Amino acid sequence: MLERIKKNLRSDLWIVLLDIIAVNGAYLLALLIRFYVHFRFTSGVGDFREYYLQFTPYYTVLCLVVFFVCGLYNGMWRYAGLDDMNRIILANAITAVIQVAGTRLFVGRMPTSYYLIGAFLQFLMTAAIRFAYRFLHIRKQRGEKLRKWTIPTMVVGSGDAGKEFIRYLEDNSPFQVVVIAGEHSGKTMDGIPIVDYGSIPAQIQYQGITTVFVADEDLNPQQRAEVRQAAADRGAEVMDYQEYLRTLPGCMPLRALLGIVDGPVTVRVDGADRQFSSFQECESALGNRYEIKAIGGARIELKPLNRD
Repeated sequence: MLERIKKNLRSDLWIVLLDIIAVNGAYLLALLIRFYVHFRFTSGVGDFREYYLQFTPYYTVLCLVVFFVCGLYNGMWRYAGLDDMNRIILANAITAVIQVAGTRLFVGRMPTSYYLIGAFLQFLMTAAIRFAYRFLHIRKQRGEKLRKWTIPTMVVGSGDAGKEFIRYLEDNSPFQVVVIAGEHSGKTMDGIPIVDYGSIPAQIQYQGITTVFVADEDLNPQQRAEVRQAAADRGAEVMDYQEYLRTLPGCMPLRALLGIVDGPVTVRVDGADRQFSSFQECESALGNRYEIKAIGGARIELKPLNRD
């Protein structure tokens, strides 16, 4: 039993150290929130500081014991889930009772707000310690996968067309958009940073970008030429997003273009042209029976959907 305890503590030593900080820091913050005003303790703090300091060493040891018994040191936090959260809740409920009973019996009664705030903060901290490990592990794996299997890409255009096209690339292609060039530089869109047009050459070189998609319909011919030249100087390929969609092999569902094609649309169905006020209307009317066969200019040709 002792060897098992030692083994678990060694494997989760960093979590143990963070727990020590959390269980003591939570109630210290509760004391500060309750009595610390204008950079000093109010007169109402009385002996509460002494009570806190006297009980802290015993509370720390008891918390570690409770956490171990409740299975909070098992070395598997990269897979943390609902069962682990239940154990965290149980462990913190037990230690909250220990905090209340221990201080009242052995040092002195603390304010009710101190117990409530401290217990709440301790739960948040101990849960964050464990689930942050899973979150960071998942982000690390995702980052490694993206670096290995995806193509770093820039999209020029931070408007609606650019946003919808980025979503299309994420769902249907190996292209991973790492930066956006647009009019809202300094901000982000879906977590992707937006830079100004003048930063395109530097970003291509810094991010290792190999492909640049132009998805800004408001760019004039001169601006498009400048983007192409800036990308060419850094060895990146430039494609217009509509041209990219037109040259895709095979057939696509209508939803693939939903939101990317803005305004009225003409589709050729069974040799006849049909007009729709928007692509949403087109998808609603034909999406379950047809798929895209070809795109030419402003006309989209459809073919019956093969359900075999």
